[in-house]
Amino acid sequence: MELGLQYATEVAASTEITGQQMLALLNSAGNDLVMAHPWSELNITYNFTTIDGEAHYPVPSDYAYYVDQSMWNTTARWPVVGPITPQEWQRLRAALITTVPRQLFRIQNKAVEIYPTPTAGQPLIVPANFTYQYVSSAWVTSGQDTAIKRDYIEQDADVPILNSQLLIKALKVKMWNAKGLDTSMLIAEYTELFNMLSGKDKGARVLSLSPRFQDIYISMRNIPDGNWTVG
Repeated sequence: MELGLQYATEVAASTEITGQQMLALLNSAGNDLVMAHPWSELNITYNFTTIDGEAHYPVPSDYAYYVDQSMWNTTARWPVVGPITPQEWQRLRAALITTVPRQLFRIQNKAVEIYPTPTAGQPLIVPANFTYQYVSSAWVTSGQDTAIKRDYIEQDADVPILNSQLLIKALKVKMWNAKGLDTSMLIAEYTELFNMLSGKDKGARVLSLSPRFQDIYISMRNIPDGNWTVG
């Protein structure tokens, strides 16, 4: 209706060409937004347990991409280093000395690969609990069952998880672009809303131009300089 097109009471079940095109473009817009920003609504925590002699652990079926610096071995209570680069992985596999002070990982072929391979002979506990966060590709919940999440809209009753106004503006850009019409104003509106929502999505910490270590306990770092006497 915002584009001046005829109002439709149904889209997914319709055979009308414009409605079908808008549905396809809406699904395209939703998947674009998944990759554009790690929205808090799509941020998922995933846990798995290592197995003796197994280095590969499949990612979830709705895995879109990894949230940086979120991989932890919660049994050993330390972060797992990575994802390491292909060059680093090859060096570890081919070098004469392959002992590392911490476990490392990479994401390859839809799986988390751990180095060194967890084995019962290591000082580390096997099995061990690992946890990490990822952004889900499933930006739609089923209108029939909200527990069912998908990567695209199938029915008119389906509900997007992402911000509806942002999806509308993204759809308007794609629709007018597909028709070969001027989209400059629509792009400006979409970009403005995207920047506002992505900037406020998770909040932000206060940044300092002269950062110093913050300690909640009394220490040499937070006691001001001065003269002290021993009583």
